[in-house]
Amino acid sequence: MTVHVKFGSTATLPCDYSTSQYAYWQRGQDVAFSMKNGIPETKHISPIYVNRTSVNAINFSLELSHTQISDEGNYDCYVSYQDKVEVRKTVKLSIVASYSKPSISVSEFWKFNNSATAINVTCSSTGGYPNATLHWINENENCTLENGPEPESIQDSITKLYNITSQLTVIIKVNTTLVCLVENTETQEVITAVINLSPHQLEKYDSVLICVATAFSFCILAASILALKRRKPQPCNHNGEPCTCIRCKERNLETETTQEMIDHTLPTVASRTSETTSPTPSAPEGHFYVEAYNI
Repeated sequence: MTVHVKFGSTATLPCDYSTSQYAYWQRGQDVAFSMKNGIPETKHISPIYVNRTSVNAINFSLELSHTQISDEGNYDCYVSYQDKVEVRKTVKLSIVASYSKPSISVSEFWKFNNSATAINVTCSSTGGYPNATLHWINENENCTLENGPEPESIQDSITKLYNITSQLTVIIKVNTTLVCLVENTETQEVITAVINLSPHQLEKYDSVLICVATAFSFCILAASILALKRRKPQPCNHNGEPCTCIRCKERNLETETTQEMIDHTLPTVASRTSETTSPTPSAPEGHFYVEAYNI
């Protein structure tokens, strides 16, 4: 017989015996539980079943808790009468896990022609066992779509549960309803998800993408301007030292305030200049010159 049990729950495997001197459950070379004269013998139990198994004292049915995919297989119930061991029952344990509700998303779309749009849709479902089948259905035409690649199934290396994904490219001319159907053939469980598509909805997607692209470009421009503002000043004299004071004077626009600032800041330089040199020549009309002082 076969016993189906949900992943992570407790499985009950019947044995149906009344009394014996010695009885035990075994899968392959691994002892799941043993009992002698009504007393459990834990020393014979395989490490993978420690603290996970118990038996019904009346009929020696095995109870296995926290079932994993690795627990699948044939379990033999052995009983002994008068030093004679015989198999009373073999039970097959099958583990099943329900898949999550499928999730459908739009991954890419483009104008196919003036009246149609091509669109890529992806459907995925996770955490199921055993491996499932996935189908796309066009509800408008009540037909199964078979033009996509085979669904991709990936098994988790630890839990051994499956994740299944399928991608499909369809041509949308009118409002269309697509159904993603995931079927667990072992349990006959079917779960579905629905997405409604229309050319007008896809035009809205285009507008959203344009807005996102514009905002992104604005952020790049703002970052560039900020970086330029934060750039360090470059040296402005032959010695490579930065200027500590710069004053610009345009021809015929010098004021008494500017002269007072120069005299106050550099009195010694101003005095020597008046005694030994001629006045500073004016710049050509329409130009200005820069005087730099190291203070």
